[in-house]
Amino acid sequence: MNNMPKHKKPKKPFRLSIGSRSLTFTPLGWRFILISLGVGLAAVNSGSNLLYLVVAMMLSMVLISGVLSEQAISGLRVTRRLPDAVYALTPVQVRYTVVNRKKFMPSFGLAVSDYWPGGPSGPGAYVLKLGPGEEGKAAASVVAPARGRWSITGTEVTTSFPFGLFRKTQRLAREEVKLVYPRIRELGGDELDPLAGGLGEEPAPRRGQGGGLHGLRGYQRTDDARHIHWKRSAGRDTLMVKEFEAEETRAVRVVFDNHAPERPAPDYETRFEEAVTRAASVVHHLLTDRDVPVSFVSRDAYIPPGSGQAQYRLVMETLAGITPVKDTGPDMLSLQTDDAQTLMIAVDSGTGPATVDASAGRSAGRTGGRPGLAPEAKP
Repeated sequence: MNNMPKHKKPKKPFRLSIGSRSLTFTPLGWRFILISLGVGLAAVNSGSNLLYLVVAMMLSMVLISGVLSEQAISGLRVTRRLPDAVYALTPVQVRYTVVNRKKFMPSFGLAVSDYWPGGPSGPGAYVLKLGPGEEGKAAASVVAPARGRWSITGTEVTTSFPFGLFRKTQRLAREEVKLVYPRIRELGGDELDPLAGGLGEEPAPRRGQGGGLHGLRGYQRTDDARHIHWKRSAGRDTLMVKEFEAEETRAVRVVFDNHAPERPAPDYETRFEEAVTRAASVVHHLLTDRDVPVSFVSRDAYIPPGSGQAQYRLVMETLAGITPVKDTGPDMLSLQTDDAQTLMIAVDSGTGPATVDASAGRSAGRTGGRPGLAPEAKP
């Protein structure tokens, strides 16, 4: 499903189009044409040979401009490269490679940009000169308007060479579809509170490098002096050191309630997108910043616990295409019993942002699941 918003098409300047070519008058070009017409009328009325000569020169400049601009944009091949991960409303750098396949003629003043249906094209990149057979590289910053499928129809190559009177454009069809992840934003202090309280970690009944006290033992030469328990050492007349409990990483289950109400509020879509953004930001924080295993549950999807980049991409791809569902179904938390702490993210009923709630309850058992499949109800 394409979640890209529909943009109002901006007013475009007058453009002459034939096939994949188009011609647009620049402000300088409009003035030049009007002045040419004025000089032509004056030449007809006065019969002055000098004015006829000036008109001929001005018309020849128009002709030369058309020929040289056509030569500049012909015989080109353009390829683009997008980053592996593209996030909504976040600038990304698109790298273009332009190859001049002409054997003898160079190209000058090339502006390269993408275009896609229903939305504006990017600002584009600029290549000053390409000799015969040369390859040029340029980069431009582009912003994907929303999460979901982002369809790029092709590439435009534009030049105003040589006089800047017109902009001639050639469209090169090269369709590409990119899946845009939800926007990642910095979490606030109140949102990080449930994530900072030992979420994803629990003490294990063995020695390790955790924060909990496991026991005391006699001091050895290799022990760190900071771990000496001075009160017990004074009572026993011998140095005693603290042993700490090991900490095991415990998966965090991120539950996203994408239930669609029967009568959604006018701003429901905005609040739903804010909830998706918050869920993506929480997953990014847990998997990337804290390296905590994460599982994901929604009304119509379940991803088992995992960590690393593969798990991150799987959850982000699910959030990129998630939509509200009207089928209430059974309770999500009761269906998935993997041993994990829970973070609940839902679209609130009011006008504020989505809420994040944490609970450290442990489920009784463990069950499996496959990515992208809705969990089935237990009898």
